[in-house]
Amino acid sequence: MSNPATLILLLLPAAIAATGLNCPATCGPTAPSVTISDGCLCGTTMPGLEGGPFDAYLGVPFAKPPVGELRFANPVRNLPWSGAYNASIARDACIQQNEFNPVRAVAGDEDCLYLNVYKPRTGSGPLPVMAHIHGGGYIAGTAHPAYAGPEKFMDTGRVVLVTFQYRVGALGFLSTGDRAAPGNFGLKDQTMALKWIQENIRRFGGDPAKVTLFGQSAGASSVQLHMVSPLSAGLFAKAISASGSMLSYWNQPYEDALTLARRQGAALNVSNARAISTEKLVEALRKVDAKQLVGSVDKLKFWYNQPIVLFRPVVERFVSKETFLSEDPTKLWASGRYRKVPWLTGFVPNEGAALTLGVVTNAVKLPQFLANQTKLLSMFAGVPDNQEKNLLKRFFAGAPVSNANIDGFDKMVTEAAFLYPMMKSILLYRATSASGVSLYHFNFAGRYRYSALYTGQPMTSRYGIVHGEDLLYLWRSPAVFPDFPRDSPEAAMSRRLVKLFVDFAYEG
Repeated sequence: MSNPATLILLLLPAAIAATGLNCPATCGPTAPSVTISDGCLCGTTMPGLEGGPFDAYLGVPFAKPPVGELRFANPVRNLPWSGAYNASIARDACIQQNEFNPVRAVAGDEDCLYLNVYKPRTGSGPLPVMAHIHGGGYIAGTAHPAYAGPEKFMDTGRVVLVTFQYRVGALGFLSTGDRAAPGNFGLKDQTMALKWIQENIRRFGGDPAKVTLFGQSAGASSVQLHMVSPLSAGLFAKAISASGSMLSYWNQPYEDALTLARRQGAALNVSNARAISTEKLVEALRKVDAKQLVGSVDKLKFWYNQPIVLFRPVVERFVSKETFLSEDPTKLWASGRYRKVPWLTGFVPNEGAALTLGVVTNAVKLPQFLANQTKLLSMFAGVPDNQEKNLLKRFFAGAPVSNANIDGFDKMVTEAAFLYPMMKSILLYRATSASGVSLYHFNFAGRYRYSALYTGQPMTSRYGIVHGEDLLYLWRSPAVFPDFPRDSPEAAMSRRLVKLFVDFAYEG
């Protein structure tokens, strides 16, 4: 059945004079409404999973669409609107090619800088706010409730939840190393969303002084980057990093981002891309169809989907008041120059599966990998090429990689790409901060397995608890997985994990 609030909004005039606008009356008797700094929002009501219904404001703009001259540019705050804004429809993900999915199709929209706000219908006083950064290796991900459904957090009735989108891939992280395209656009999108929260969240019953920033995978490393960035000062009070670290090799800035930008131009047949000025290079890239641009990244890969995170955060050499990173984030973390807020971090046993399963379960790619392991092993471990023998000794009993010892591949990537950098982050934090750090290990095997998303094959326990499996217990994902039965062990674990995160937002 259609939502009555949505039907009312579709019949609204294109513009209603803002002067004297009565937001509740404009939105109708059944739709939740709120007036923020930009104007009137007409939301919708969503049913809870185990609790009661809650208010949802979907697809709220926090920046101008990053298209045209705003492609490869820092985000610009959107303008206020007149009349009422229909906040009952979620927006598509930022355009992307998901390298973690066997299909790897280009999908999404370049006009994607929108956020969602979810609030309990009951509750006294300003509530803590949980602001979520989605993962996806800086190349994929979404805040759409079909994949990041808020129901499990909203069932607690204890927090206001905000999810938001940011540019990914080349559109979010290409850099020429100068003012033409300084880079870190996706991270700056995140910062603008956090500023929007500070400006508006009281209107939704949230406390701007009690914002917990949390994310998984690239969202987790983004959380750490916000802890070191001067641009994010004062925007959050607590931090949660799940299955990701700023110190991971896939998060480390390239020293020569300009060469990569020129290669991107050449892959798109930009004339003289390797020699023209950076201004002309960016001007040409702005004219390329977004789908063509995103899909061309395959031409920049060494093999298959490697390196999987090609466009990454950078140290910005052109420094301005909008600079996100002007120094090496690893050095900032090691020297204690970061916001020393209470911090929770954690991991699952088989993190490396996100990078390895697409290879070991592919009848074509696995033989290619085994035949070229001298180069590819080092690439997957994020170490120099001459470390192959050491990798074989540590993870494969000194023998060449084969079908017989392929499990060592996942162990290698788990340690190199996730576990070691996380533990290093914790040790440095403990050495340089008086604030608390908490660690969790998620090791619960339920009926649904995230490995199916990486392989495109039926669910199996063969691959263990893989990267992203904890997301099944934090978020409802109706587009991908069925709901857990209410009386199941999985539902009990979900309540327990959500409570851990929400309790941290309260107590740190």
